[in-house]
Amino acid sequence: MLFIVQYSINSQISDAYLINVSGRQRMLSQNISKLAYKINYGNSKQKDILILDSLLTEWELRHDYLLDINTDNWKNETLDSLLTVNEQYQKQILRSGKNIVVNNDKENLQNDFNLISTLEEPYLHNTDVLVLEYQNTTQERLSALKFKIYLFVSIAFMIVMCEFLFVMLPSLKQLFKKNRLLINTNKELTASKSELTHKIEELNKLKAELESREIFNKAFIEQLPSPIAMLDNNLNYITVSKEWKKVFKLEEGEVIGNYHYDVFPEIGEDWKAINQRCLEGERHRCDEALFKRKDGSIQWIYWDTSPWYNVDGTIGGIIISSGDISHIKKKESEKKRLENILSKTNEVARIGAWEVDLRTNESYLSDVVKDIHAIPKDFDISLEKGISYYKEGKSRDSILAATEKAVKEGMPYDLELEIINYHNESVWVRSIGQVEMENEKPIILYGLLQDITYHKVSEQNILKAKSSLEMLTQNLIERNKQLADFAQITSHNLRAPVSNLNSLLGFFNEAESMKEKELLMAKFEVVIDHLTLTLNTLVNALRITNNHAVEKVSLNFDDVLQRTKAVLSGEILKSKAIIKSDFSSVSKINYNKIYLESIFLNLVSNAIKYCSKERHPEIIIKTELEDGKIKLTVSDNGLGINLQRHGNKIFGLNKVFHRHPEAKGVGLFLCKTQVEALGGSITVTSKINVGTTFKINF
Repeated sequence: MLFIVQYSINSQISDAYLINVSGRQRMLSQNISKLAYKINYGNSKQKDILILDSLLTEWELRHDYLLDINTDNWKNETLDSLLTVNEQYQKQILRSGKNIVVNNDKENLQNDFNLISTLEEPYLHNTDVLVLEYQNTTQERLSALKFKIYLFVSIAFMIVMCEFLFVMLPSLKQLFKKNRLLINTNKELTASKSELTHKIEELNKLKAELESREIFNKAFIEQLPSPIAMLDNNLNYITVSKEWKKVFKLEEGEVIGNYHYDVFPEIGEDWKAINQRCLEGERHRCDEALFKRKDGSIQWIYWDTSPWYNVDGTIGGIIISSGDISHIKKKESEKKRLENILSKTNEVARIGAWEVDLRTNESYLSDVVKDIHAIPKDFDISLEKGISYYKEGKSRDSILAATEKAVKEGMPYDLELEIINYHNESVWVRSIGQVEMENEKPIILYGLLQDITYHKVSEQNILKAKSSLEMLTQNLIERNKQLADFAQITSHNLRAPVSNLNSLLGFFNEAESMKEKELLMAKFEVVIDHLTLTLNTLVNALRITNNHAVEKVSLNFDDVLQRTKAVLSGEILKSKAIIKSDFSSVSKINYNKIYLESIFLNLVSNAIKYCSKERHPEIIIKTELEDGKIKLTVSDNGLGINLQRHGNKIFGLNKVFHRHPEAKGVGLFLCKTQVEALGGSITVTSKINVGTTFKINF
């Protein structure tokens, strides 16, 4: 009897513990769900992971305990069925929970969180039924116990009464205590159910927020100022921006919900393959591509295609950001065409660009600049090396000064200079340079270089031609003047003797005696001799003027002077003339020998012939180089000439300015004719009773 009672009491205690364990299982599953939710939204710490692992272990052990107790002791088919159902839920939740514990720092665990959240509600419901079944079974067993007690109460009333005070009362107290514990457990289960309901409401609210956010995202994409389209996994349009429809000229009904390749049937297989890879997680960007539309038009577009993801981490479709860059490509094409034209123009005009970074001394030379310098295409030169190509002297000094001024003061320059290229050839260039400043400091020196050799040579040829033409013009003018002078001289110098002859002939015809005729005949001879001399002089001058092939040889000025002294040795001794010479500056000249000796003879003989009676004649002869030309100066201290009166006719034929028996006015005329015949000039300065100086520029 006591054994049976004790057994029943122990069973009740065990039953209460089982109910408590069942309630504990329910609470553990809730805690597991809460921790999973917390971990899912990124608010977890390592401590939470450890707690989750501990809860999962305890949850698994208690479930195994309930299963074993039912199998060994209770053998209740209903409980067994409920535990089997719970075991199915538990295995999935346990697997997902363990996966979260192991992979908590990795992505793509959304499926595990979703599974726990999904299975939590059916598990709790089943657990509630399990606990209720435990309570019912316990109640039935308690009723059976009461029945047994009532059955044996009449038989063992006295024994029970005796034992009641010592055995049953403590057991009943314990039983009631366990019963209260069971009631409290039921209350906790009720509270847990209420909390679960609250969580479900929160999840529904979160779902509504997500749906609202999706609507917002669609509206956001539609209002974007860029061409953007959002497609699902089947490449059907979910939403597009207004700019997308504008760029690709689409109507409203042609886009939303339609298949991407139905909207754009012109898309080729290569683009389709790219979109498929993006649906598998790849991102693809293209900066420019030619898009031939079905209407025959052509667009240059760019695109950036990437996948978009659902809340559970799965790919929901792709987002395409695209745009029309046809206007940019058109400008690039025009720019390239202009650059090609400019390049060809530079090649034809031989104009190249250059640049020097003053901070690093690194340089850039265009192909034309390298071609001008005749250096290889892969050859780089520094600023100093570039300057060294300029020809020493004026060109290099000019570029050095201009470069220094540009670097120090930011002053641009534009110069025409001569360089010696890599092949040691002379090249004329136009060098243009200017400086780029940064914070008032020069950082880059850049400019243009143009080969102007052809233009420079042409310019020099033009200048030479101009000079030659001017010289020819001057010669023609001079020749015309000479011809006019010659005509005037001829007319003037022949008129008098011819008139004289006519007069003498008249007298001769009227003479009555032979004596008069003989006297007139003597006068005829004088006039005829004078006429012959005049004619010979004029013919000689004309011959000199028209002789364009005068032979020139190298002559030593001192040798010519010595021969002149030898010819005039008698006059020099008679007049005690002193002749000084200085040919140190220029000792030789390439000239006609007869002309130079005639010039020396006429000028020296005139200096002796027209000397002053008050002093011995002194003659100074010297040469010098002036502007690249040889100049001969002959000075004397003789009578001098009144240039104010005779300056315009000093070199005329038969022009004399002193009463000297040998004065004929021929020497200076011949000097001028000979000098000018070889392209030179002769000038005179004089002062009466001081002396005369003749200067000849050969």
